[in-house]
Amino acid sequence: LSAGGLAQLLQRAAGRCGALYDEIITSLRCSPAVHADETSWYVGRPGWWLWVFTTPTATAYVVDESRGADVVEQVLGEEFGGMLVTDCLASYNAIHCAKHKCI
Repeated sequence: LSAGGLAQLLQRAAGRCGALYDEIITSLRCSPAVHADETSWYVGRPGWWLWVFTTPTATAYVVDESRGADVVEQVLGEEFGGMLVTDCLASYNAIHCAKHKCI
């Protein structure tokens, strides 16, 4: 197993799971409440973030260099109809929806 072979395997798997991931995102966007959080993540170097968006029935992970509102909007859309449960990171404030803050 080489690094290139593994990369190709992961790309093929991602291609086959793309529709399922889209279904998960749709499920989150239709949920009455979504819990979200982010943590630092190492992708060859520091400066990346692992985001998680979860409900009792669906969880989506996003790894991105951004810790900004663009990631939240990418997952939940600009206007989310449910309650967004998060910590007090300002990035969650840009999306228009009801919010609950964990302290």
